[in-house]
Order: sequence, then C-alpha cells, then structure tokens
Amino acid sequence: MASPKFSIVTWVNRPELYHDMVESFAHLDCEFITIGAECGSMAQAYNAGTDRAQGRYLVYCHQDARLLDAEFESKVEALFSRDDKLGLVGVAGADSNRQKSLWFAEGADSYRGKVFEDGHWVTFGDSDCEARTIDGFFMVTDKKFSFPEILPGVHFLDAWMCRQAEDAGLRNWVIDIDMAHLSKGETASRDYRNNLELYRFYWYGNPGTNHAARAFKARRLSDLSIVIAVYNNLQFTRPLLEQLRTEAFDAEIIVVNNASTDGTSAWLDAQSGIKVVHNATNEGVSRAWNKGLRLATRDVLSVLNNDVQVKEDGIVRLYEAAQTHGIACATAMRANRSLWGGQATHALPNSDYANGEALFFRRDVWQSVGEFDESYVLAYFEDTDWSCRARLRGHSWHHVPGAIVHFPGQTSRLVPEVAENFGKNFELFKKRYQHLGFSEHTAITVDTSLAQDATAVLKHAELLKTEKPLSRVYVFCPDAAKPLFASSRYIDYAGEPADTLDVDFWLKTERASHTSPLITAPQAQDPPRVLVGTMMCDRKQTSQMVSLRGIAELGYENFSVYINIQSDEPQAKFASVFEWAAEQEFRGTRVHIDTWTWTSSWCRDAEFDQDPARLAPICTARNMMLQAAASMGFDYLLQVDNDVIIPSNTITRLVQENRPVVGGVVPGRGAHGHLKYLFGHIENDGDKAVYEYTTCGFVLLRRDVFEYLRYRTGKCVKDNRQLSEDPAFFIDAANVWGFGHPLILTDLVAEHWDDPNAPLTHAGVVRDISVLRRDP
Repeated sequence: MASPKFSIVTWVNRPELYHDMVESFAHLDCEFITIGAECGSMAQAYNAGTDRAQGRYLVYCHQDARLLDAEFESKVEALFSRDDKLGLVGVAGADSNRQKSLWFAEGADSYRGKVFEDGHWVTFGDSDCEARTIDGFFMVTDKKFSFPEILPGVHFLDAWMCRQAEDAGLRNWVIDIDMAHLSKGETASRDYRNNLELYRFYWYGNPGTNHAARAFKARRLSDLSIVIAVYNNLQFTRPLLEQLRTEAFDAEIIVVNNASTDGTSAWLDAQSGIKVVHNATNEGVSRAWNKGLRLATRDVLSVLNNDVQVKEDGIVRLYEAAQTHGIACATAMRANRSLWGGQATHALPNSDYANGEALFFRRDVWQSVGEFDESYVLAYFEDTDWSCRARLRGHSWHHVPGAIVHFPGQTSRLVPEVAENFGKNFELFKKRYQHLGFSEHTAITVDTSLAQDATAVLKHAELLKTEKPLSRVYVFCPDAAKPLFASSRYIDYAGEPADTLDVDFWLKTERASHTSPLITAPQAQDPPRVLVGTMMCDRKQTSQMVSLRGIAELGYENFSVYINIQSDEPQAKFASVFEWAAEQEFRGTRVHIDTWTWTSSWCRDAEFDQDPARLAPICTARNMMLQAAASMGFDYLLQVDNDVIIPSNTITRLVQENRPVVGGVVPGRGAHGHLKYLFGHIENDGDKAVYEYTTCGFVLLRRDVFEYLRYRTGKCVKDNRQLSEDPAFFIDAANVWGFGHPLILTDLVAEHWDDPNAPLTHAGVVRDISVLRRDP
C-alpha cells in the first residue's frame, strides 16, 4: 500500500472536538495518528506520533483546529518543493497572541499571518513570508524533529520548536492558507508558567550559543563512561539520552533506574546501546552512582543528572578538561557561611566543591578519592562530601561553564522525605568537615611596604592550611609582590581586590598580623540588580495580590521578582498570582515562583503571635528567598510582605543609601494599629533613623548580608530575649556579624492592608510587644 502524503498527528483529550477536526482534513490523502491519555504532554504525544508516521509531510495539529482551505495540498507541496531549507510552516494562532506572544515583544512586525477567529478573518501583516512565529495549533514540516519532553502540558512547544529549527539553520514560514482556531489559550495555568521559565532559561540563559546555525559533529569518546541515576522524569531522561547519542555516541552509557514508576523502566529496556541497572527500590543517588561506576570500563568516568540538557560540545569539553586536570565539573560552587547551599562561581579560579549535576574525573582520581559516600540518604551532599575528600587528597577541579543547562529539583521534588533527609545529611556533613575549615575564607592584605615580608605571610598561610586544610587563604597584594605569592600551594588567589568581582564575599579575620576586616559594599552594576521578593500562603487569601500591586509599578530598570508560595494547593488557590507573573514576563520583568507544600498554621488560632509552629514556615520561605537572591547573583534583595504596598520609587531610594540593611516605614492597621513596626530607637538624622530592629514589611538587604545571614527564631544572643524571625535577623546582623542596625527612611511610607478576615488577636499582640519591644 502506498504511503499517504500527509500524517496528521494530534494529542486528543476531547473527542468531540477531534471529530470535527478530522472532517476538515478528510479530503486529503492522509493518515490520522491519534495520541491520547497514555502521553502526559503534547511533546510526548508528538514524538510518539512522529515515530509512527508514514506520510511525506507531518502535520502537528491541535484538536480545535479546522482546515478551511481547499488548496492546502498544492500550496504546501509548492512551498516545500522550492525551498529545502524550510523548517516549520504554519499560521498565526489568535488575535490575543499579538499582545502576549514572545515574538511580538521582539518587534511589532514579527507576528504575521491570518486566522479565522470568532466568525471573521484576522490578518497580521504578510502571510506568505519567513517569520519567527509559527503558532503551535497547526505546524507542517517535511523533516523529523524531536520535541522537548521537558515541557509538560501544551504551552511553549511552538516557541521552542521554532527556535530549534532556527538553531539548525532552517527557516520558519507563514503560509497563506485559511485556518480556524477555536481556542484563545490559557496563560494562568501552572504549566504555562513552568514552561515559560524553562523556555527562557534554556534559550536566553546562555547568550551567544543559540542564534547561529550549527552542525553538530559527533566526537569519538571511546574512553568515557557516563553514569546516570534516574527516578521517574522520563520527560527529561529521554531527550538527554537522545542528545548523548549525538554528542557522545561512542561513550559507554550506564543508566541506574531507582525503581521508577512512570514508564521509565519499560522505555529503558527498549533502548539499544546502553547498559541498564534496575533497582527494586529507590536507593538514592550515592548507591546508584556507585553501582554504575563499578560497572564502568573506561578510563574517564562521569556522573550526570537526568534533568539536564547538553549544550553543543558540552560533553566533549568536560571530557577533555577531566583528562587534563583530573576532575571537571559544569558548575563549581562556593559555600556560604552555613557550610552548604552556596552559589555558582565564575569569577574565581577556585571553589569549595564541584556540583554533581555533571561531574567528570579520571579513573586514577576516583581510585584516590574513593566512591561516593552511601551514608548520605536521598538526597544532597554526596557531591560536596566527595569534593572535600578530593581536596584533602590534593586534587582540584576545572570549571567548564556552559556545558549543560540544568533544570534543578526535578527529581528531588518527587521524593516526600527529601526535606527531612536534607537535615540529616547536613548534620553528618557538618560533623565531618566543619572543623577542617570548609567554607572558611581568610584574606591577607599586604601593602607595598610589607612586600618584602613575603616569607612571614607564606608561613602564616601554611599554618592556616595545616590547621584547617579545607579553608581558603587569599593574599591581596600590589602587582610588584604578586610573583612572591602566586606560586604558593597554600594560597588560592594572589592579586588585588579589583581583580575579582566578589571581594566582599571573602571574610577577613583578625587571626593574622596582616589581616583587616573586609565587609564592604558590593561592586554592583549600574544600576545594581535587585530581586524583589514576596511570600504568599493560605492565610490572608483576600490580600494575596496586595504586594504585587506596588511591585508592578516600580520605576526601576533592573529588577526581577521572586514569589514564594506555601500552600497545600498553590495552583488552584493562587491562579491570580501565576496570571500576574505571566503578564509581567510579557512586559519584560522576569518572575521566578517557588511553590512548596505546608499545612499553614496561620489557619488556626494560636496563643500569641510568636508561636514557633507559625514561624517555622515563615523562616523557611524567607531563607528560600535569600538563597534565591544569592544563587542568581543579585546585588540587592528587597523583601516585601504580601500585605504591604510599596511606593513606586522604593528601590531607587533604598539603593541610593548603599547600606547593608535599609527600609522604610510600615504603618500599623487592625490589631497592630498603634505600631509602626520600629523598635529600639537609636538615633535620628533628618528623614533617616536607626532602630535596633524593624519589620521585614519592606526592607532592602545588600548582597553581603543575604549571603551570610539566615532567618531563625529563639533566644537573642545579646540579652537572651525570646525573638521571632524579624528581630532575630536584624539583631544577628548588627551584633553578631557587625553589619550595623537597620537604617529607616522615615519619609518612605508604605500602605499596609491587614486582612479583616484574619486579624491577629489583640491579646496576642500585647504579649508579643511585652516580650519584644524596647521603648526608645
């Protein structure tokens, strides 16, 4: 039987819509490939349909599309016959896309074509020309593409595929045919927000790597073994292994399956060219990696997360760096003062540990360092521990930036006990390595007059490294003295502070005769990068959008937004937040949302406001915000409570002060009506005042603060008072870390909207004040 001319591939969950779609295409020489609920996303459905398709032309079509053009077949054949460089061919999707689509934001003439919508034709410029925009409800091609299964649901598949076609040197084309589209699309869904984040991260996160046409050349990596531990997430594992078949086709690939239940096991068994180990239970990362490494036969070994995408030549560059340096990693990490949870470092030649998302090492190094420690339960700290042992044995690693794109947390979020295990692993790691100086950094400053005293400095550095071999010792010196220190194996960096972007991170101690305190303002961009963060929870449902009103109006050109949501059902209860975030993205403001499950104790009565059960999730949310600001490299973090509306000039005013901690006035309302959330008045200076502590209603934290400090509750280290998270943070900043007390701009006043449906009890507030307040 002759093959059909067209293969119509559709993901169907509403058969009544699909029936009418089939009727509109029935006059063609075609086959219909229907993919239903067995696929969890449109990308999976399209890949499955592509594998089954027999037609010369592939048509990927939504079930709510309708073909209205009798000349469709001849137009498509004529178009592809005259241009063999065509990638995807299609039309516009809906009038609403003009105001929302990514392409339209890049230029008013970039959204083109026509579509039959609401009973009439809507036309956007030309409709027979090259364009960046091909709407995903209807796409035609004579080539076989691999759709990105990391995208759940339906959103941004078209954007991704258009970019992928461009990346392969192909042209996308708007064809002059008549199509109808019955749906306008939904931008408030969780899938939409998630996929937008993945799309922007992948295609815009590594500038300069995605815009030129590239020919992917397979390299022979016959000396490389790659071990991948997987637990579910087939939508990540499948495209990764397909990439490795291109990027590292001659490498030995070993997949250790930790009892996946989502179809991963059957899919792996059907693959050729890889070794598969099936575990009966989820044994965790360390055990899985070790099982795979014991089976490896090559001289260069590696462990690779399954929630990564490999960039061009990424595997080759990691492999070559491991051959040369012994160890190579895609992300080098420096620890914060809490020992772990640091941020990626690109400016400094050394780091505290190599991240296990993509870690390559020679076999002799593995034999020297040993296997990954299986004492760490699922998950975290396995790579940190291995890196510490590598350092203690004299090894270092080479950082290979841009080798992969990592979508973090995709597997750990599937494991309910991961938060509890994190705490256990942290305590184990701290017990082993804290006394050895992990995360401690000593900086020694040598001026010109002391350059001849290099011997004393080197002896001191040697002593420090002997006492705490995992600490970092840095010498800052004039150019003339650099040769005296640069070759020392006890010193990690020799040069002047201007040579590094993050000098303020390295805390200088008073242990050495040539040291001096170094807690300085960051060398920020102009204007500095500011992350504006707010929290949402099940409490105050009617006021959850309040803070976002002021954030949307901020007149500052270099800020992003972070929203932390704690709720049992964040998608259902916070749809308005996701919709707001999508709108801000289209206006050019990047928004990051973290959602996590917590049965909010704010929904029940409590004895008083400082109930530890209530404060625990608040501390967690605030600390997640600090970590986000640190890991994403922001200069400042502006924290805004969800019931506070800040003035439009807030960032500009606060950043101008360039202080570690600076805020404004939050007036009290409801049960807090007699307060302004300012405690322990210290001094006035015109429209500025210093207080012992203030609320986090809206406060700007400089990078040196949010990299070091974390929120907590408990007794005050200064005078044993019982503290909630706000005063504990500010008193720690001033009295433990030496950053000074909060500066308050008393003429910068926010609006405070206290939800009348959930006021704090007056008795509770009175007790709170009696415990915490200090009269001026």
